[in-house]
Amino acid sequence: MPPIRLTYSLLMIAALVACSLMLRRSQARLPLPAWQKLAIGLAAFCGAMIGAKLPFVLSDWEGLRSGSAWLSDGKTIMCGIVGGYFGVEIIKWALEIRVKTGDTFAAPVAIAVAIGRVACFHGGCCYGTPTSLPWG
Repeated sequence: MPPIRLTYSLLMIAALVACSLMLRRSQARLPLPAWQKLAIGLAAFCGAMIGAKLPFVLSDWEGLRSGSAWLSDGKTIMCGIVGGYFGVEIIKWALEIRVKTGDTFAAPVAIAVAIGRVACFHGGCCYGTPTSLPWG
């Protein structure tokens, strides 16, 4: 099992809290009951977590068979955003919600990604590719 990185973990929790608070505020104008807003937010979170992890799980066949692939390091922001989108669309379809909700996610997702990037740098996972170029 990978080691627990305290700063990374705390910053990711801060990203989740900031995103949740901003989402709650931005969804205040939606003409939906509170439970549907909560369902949409939870679906976005679950979809994003599954989507972010899925490429790493599918590329580790041995870990997939043993179940350890879901516990290893590795997530991707692009697949997380796509997974979050599908999570929202699936719950809206299941609850027959016809209200546009995409705009309410723009600022919360942006702040979560920004804080998450700082967490990744503290975790040592996203330094990029070494280069000898003068601007790198």
